[in-house]
Amino acid sequence: MPPRLWPLSLPRHLSRPLCRYASSGRIIQEHDVIVLRQRGDREAKFHLSPPLRRDGKIKLSYGARLDGSDVIGKTFTDAVKDTTGRDVRLQQVTLAQYVSNSPRVATPG
Repeated sequence: MPPRLWPLSLPRHLSRPLCRYASSGRIIQEHDVIVLRQRGDREAKFHLSPPLRRDGKIKLSYGARLDGSDVIGKTFTDAVKDTTGRDVRLQQVTLAQYVSNSPRVATPG
């Protein structure tokens, strides 16, 4: 019989999955930046929120707004209603989404 080349059990730090779960269960807090997915008539619109504040408002498409206090305390993948009654899904921001959706502040000189 050939010798066994792998251990019977992996160390604890290697046995965990190496990917992030889509719903982390983390609660959204003040000053978090999130992605808002707003349902539309034809297609969904994605918005990068400013840092959340309890007294702040977030402008969305279709003339809708969302209060910061409605978002803070929810978990990711929860849905809330905007001022026009459309569903808005709360999503965690990835680095690629943050870079591609944040406003450009550098101007060519």
